[in-house]
Amino acid sequence: MRFFRDDYLQRVIANQMALRVKIVDMTDNMDLSRIAAPTVQDRARLQKYDRTLPQLKQALKEP
Repeated sequence: MRFFRDDYLQRVIANQMALRVKIVDMTDNMDLSRIAAPTVQDRARLQKYDRTLPQLKQALKEP
């Protein structure tokens, strides 16, 4: 399963527009205040995003 996620992230990184959208989407999804009662799954997702978001930000090429 991780192979598919890594492949997906590499495709996102290769497309700067998709990369910008993904960064904004993940940042929004990391805001647990939008969830009334965060679950264990929500916290697990947050941990996954904490590992992935820096990699995406590093790949972002600023104009």
